[in-house]
Amino acid sequence: MLLSGKPETLEPRDWSYRADPARTAIAILPEEGRSWIKWNLKDIKALSWGELDNLLEHGQWAKRIGRLREIYATEIQQRLLTYLGRVGQPANLPVPFPADVSLFYVDRGSKTRKLDIESIDAAACYVGKGADSKPVHRLVLTEQACDHIEQALQSLNDNNVLASAKPNLMVVKTDRNFLMKFERGEIEVPPDTGQKPIRGLDNKVYAVVT
Repeated sequence: MLLSGKPETLEPRDWSYRADPARTAIAILPEEGRSWIKWNLKDIKALSWGELDNLLEHGQWAKRIGRLREIYATEIQQRLLTYLGRVGQPANLPVPFPADVSLFYVDRGSKTRKLDIESIDAAACYVGKGADSKPVHRLVLTEQACDHIEQALQSLNDNNVLASAKPNLMVVKTDRNFLMKFERGEIEVPPDTGQKPIRGLDNKVYAVVT
């Protein structure tokens, strides 16, 4: 079993007692002087004795430089075997909750009107964790539901929409990736009574999720 490592320059500023990265503190290599070896515990190769002998005999990419002293060899063996035998912690899957979804637009009189959609079934709100380990709520719709929403948007007459919202509506209708975000669970939902805008092309606000 072969482990990948890289010689690094050894200077006073490079000295550290930290456990990571895995290292051999001091190595004296022919014609290269003193250095330390930075090991990559994720880069492991397994070769048979025959394969290894063949590489060494024919001067290919492998050549023998030296041998680690026992104390350093044992240290790196223990680090590697601990890494290989580590039992990972199971990650908690996101929890789905059924959700009711309705869509509205603002008409010319600045009043909200419910968008006429054939049906939205099997909507769910998934609660998981974000990059900072805080709860994140995401809305997920089925492909069929997204198709029905797209049909309703395309059928919506621009003249029935508030004048200031017309440019945004036109962009929404031409953005094929907008509804894909609902299928992939990329729409973040505010967990409380807040509002979260969904932005798209040209940083236009496509919708506001409440």
